[in-house]
Amino acid sequence: PECNKELILCKGEIRVHHFRHRVDNVNPCHHYSYPTEAQIHKDAKILLKNILERKIPISFIRNCCSCKKNEEFEIPEISETSTIQLEYRFEYNGVKIADVAYIDNGDIVCIFEICNTHKTCSDNRPEPWFEINAETLIKMVNDNSLTLLQIPCIRREKCDDCIDNEKQSIIKKNEALDIL
Repeated sequence: PECNKELILCKGEIRVHHFRHRVDNVNPCHHYSYPTEAQIHKDAKILLKNILERKIPISFIRNCCSCKKNEEFEIPEISETSTIQLEYRFEYNGVKIADVAYIDNGDIVCIFEICNTHKTCSDNRPEPWFEINAETLIKMVNDNSLTLLQIPCIRREKCDDCIDNEKQSIIKKNEALDIL
């Protein structure tokens, strides 16, 4: 679909059945050898959607930018009332589009953004949401030795403990000022 070139169905007895391109030395397809940024992004979105729909155990690891502690977020398994949607339009400080959205009964459970070259602005998504490096996701899923997918989130955010500590610090400062 990317190069619109004709394919040949190969149905041999030794290798698994597959399609291949006709030999074209003038203008060959580079989809697999040199995929474009757009193709890597698209492949990672479809891959994540398939992982979620196949109910593979998955969690996301986010490193706190303040205390450096890792937080693990488990994604609930999809049910009969939930769907995983690509390019999901939603309203959040204006119309936004999520790369992948986990929807249950019409409500957003979680949003996933796939990053290949440009990160998403943190203010543009409701929590919980995770940003995933496209190439990291593709490599992890293709690693057959993994039994559990723990995908790193590349967002640079503070953990809940650091946010709570900052709030407590502000409250204590304000109380100290009130005493003065």
